[in-house]
Amino acid sequence: MKIQLPLIFIVLFSPVVFSGCKAKTLQKSQESLSEQEISSSSQPKEHSKLDFDLTKMGANLVYAQVFNMMLQPEDYAGKVFRLKGNFACYKTDKGDVFAVVIADALACCQQGIEFKYNFTKNQPLQNQMIEVTGKYTVETSSDGIVRAFVVADKIDLL
Repeated sequence: MKIQLPLIFIVLFSPVVFSGCKAKTLQKSQESLSEQEISSSSQPKEHSKLDFDLTKMGANLVYAQVFNMMLQPEDYAGKVFRLKGNFACYKTDKGDVFAVVIADALACCQQGIEFKYNFTKNQPLQNQMIEVTGKYTVETSSDGIVRAFVVADKIDLL
């Protein structure tokens, strides 16, 4: 009988003790979160108009994001993107077509995003690593074909 009484006491009051510790931990984490929010909001953002920075994402996430952009381009129309990949130039009867080619983590599945940019000089070499920043644009032709591309504001050679 004496052994059961301390056991019952421990079982009944341990949730009260642990919940008090949990509340203090939760309060401390909320205080540190609010301090982080204040410090991050007081610092100016480098690219406040940048909606999606794919250069800071992992390879699989970038691949998924680009796939979604191709699948539902109207959801991303007007958004500003930063992309990194290999430069590709294709000759057509209507002129040159430029693209940034992005590979997944295993580099087996590549996707290219067309971009428009007026290269006055210093056009990248084929397969050269570049970084493209610009607005994602969606156009529908008179025969119903949807084209999505980035109108580049800036091209950096890497």
